[in-house]
Amino acid sequence: MFVESLVRYEQKQERGQAIERLRPGRVYLVTGPRDKTEELMQELTVQLAVLGPLMCLVGGNRFAVDDISLSLYGRTDNLYAVLETIYLSRAFTCYQMVEMLRKTPAGATPILVMDLLTTFSDESVDDAEANRLLRECNRELKRLSKSAPVVVSAHPQPNRERLLEDLIIYADENFVLHAESAPSPTQKLLL
Repeated sequence: MFVESLVRYEQKQERGQAIERLRPGRVYLVTGPRDKTEELMQELTVQLAVLGPLMCLVGGNRFAVDDISLSLYGRTDNLYAVLETIYLSRAFTCYQMVEMLRKTPAGATPILVMDLLTTFSDESVDDAEANRLLRECNRELKRLSKSAPVVVSAHPQPNRERLLEDLIIYADENFVLHAESAPSPTQKLLL
């Protein structure tokens, strides 16, 4: 399992080395089964938060603060100080996602964008408008990545599979997680 490889990094005290492989100027896309990508993004949140400030931009309402707190417990002497370094913002529609990305200042703080395409599930937004908004998101992700690594998780949306295909094209590196397979060598480069 992919997250187990992260746990091995923890046990070998290579956490910093693993995270240092995330470089500014890159947009990393993580996709696959929702439970696996959520697990990976949670572990990335924990690992990055221990190292310093972190921005978590969440599509929808799938950010488990309690799970993050539990995962941080034992990895830091000052749990509350680490939790205070996590900046959290949520968007529930594709319009809000574009606006949230636009308003996010570029800087050295790593950015995790979780469940980006969840905000594109609104059927009242036609396909042409959804495509336009995704292009806007991609422009903003590139802008933000110039000074800090940006990791995005996404899943196909019913009747809008094309959006994930476009996001894959826009990303600098893509990591596809599988239900029960070991991570590929390229996936290990991410972490």
